[in-house]
Amino acid sequence: MPIGRRAFLLAAGFVVAVVLAGCTSPSPEAVEHFNRGEEYREQGQFDLAIEEYSQAIALYQNYAEAYFGRGVAYGGKGNLDQAITDFDHAIALDRRYAEAYTKRGMAYAAKGDLERAIADFDRAISLDQEIAEAYFNRGIALGLQGDFDLAFADFDQAIALGSQMTDAQLANAYYLRGSLLHDQGFFAMAMDDLSQAIELDANHANALALRGLIHADAGEEELAISDLERALELGLIPAMHTLVESRLEQLKQ
Repeated sequence: MPIGRRAFLLAAGFVVAVVLAGCTSPSPEAVEHFNRGEEYREQGQFDLAIEEYSQAIALYQNYAEAYFGRGVAYGGKGNLDQAITDFDHAIALDRRYAEAYTKRGMAYAAKGDLERAIADFDRAISLDQEIAEAYFNRGIALGLQGDFDLAFADFDQAIALGSQMTDAQLANAYYLRGSLLHDQGFFAMAMDDLSQAIELDANHANALALRGLIHADAGEEELAISDLERALELGLIPAMHTLVESRLEQLKQ
């Protein structure tokens, strides 16, 4: 190969490498749009967040975090298919993105695709064994499949990692574990979990309702009435509302 041509190819290769190296991270402008998207998403302004994330992605197409954030915003709007598409992009760019697997699993679960959801939660946990949200949501999916022992173990782990969760999430974990304990006849342990849920979220209607029913079964009428009336005030799903209302009538006779 002539020296001149070889020198050109080496030089060209160097230039290409430099250009590509310049594309390995988002520009300051892209980061600015991303940060604004994060702020809007945290405020629940999902449309504005989506606009900002989209601007960031237009400026830097390999912005995994922007795809992830936009996916969460789409999920917040209930646009599950668009959320999944964005989580797909984030995962394609970073195969070890545990949070993206978790959120995609949550989207699949919301669509009723429990098998895919559990597979994503499994993958997230394999990447990060301390990701509380994945354990919690896998527990819900497993419970819906009837795998109650596995669900119980996941709620145990989520509660053990509770410092990562919001009070509302942790309250739900205690409530769901308490429900499983109740169904297995461990009423005292169920009561402890339900009380913990209520301590974290005083307006947790379902926890109040179930605790009230346990009080009623134990003959603790005043405590039962207090919990059941409060649960009705807060609002319950129709089936639970009917059950609680009927039990209250019996207690007050």
